[in-house]
Amino acid sequence: MFLLRHTPHAGGHISTPIEELVTNAKLLARNGTKELILIAQELTYYGLDLYGKRKLDDLLRALSDVNGIEWIRLQYAYPTQFPLDIIDVMKERENICNYLDMPLQHISDNVLKSMRRGISKRKTYELIDRSARKC
Repeated sequence: MFLLRHTPHAGGHISTPIEELVTNAKLLARNGTKELILIAQELTYYGLDLYGKRKLDDLLRALSDVNGIEWIRLQYAYPTQFPLDIIDVMKERENICNYLDMPLQHISDNVLKSMRRGISKRKTYELIDRSARKC
């Protein structure tokens, strides 16, 4: 089940439609799967190519409605332009784990710039503060 594929030669990220992912999740649940782990190079880009805007929040709502899925975990959400509405969905849905894998290992502006992360130390701290206030 591919959520979001990165294809550098094809122009970037390619999202799988929400309906297809929900259909796959239902099949997995019928076969006994209890946990979905959403993994992508950059989860928060989900939907940009298909819908013209980030739609991870809508995907999470749709997947959390699948009977039999008890846990949904998110991995690899970079802080650059992080959509805070994801935190809202995590709060409103019990089966979405209060867990977010966000690489914050480098907080030096020089390192962030050389890695082309698109975010600064100050903006990273602001994101952490805004996220904490939403929780």
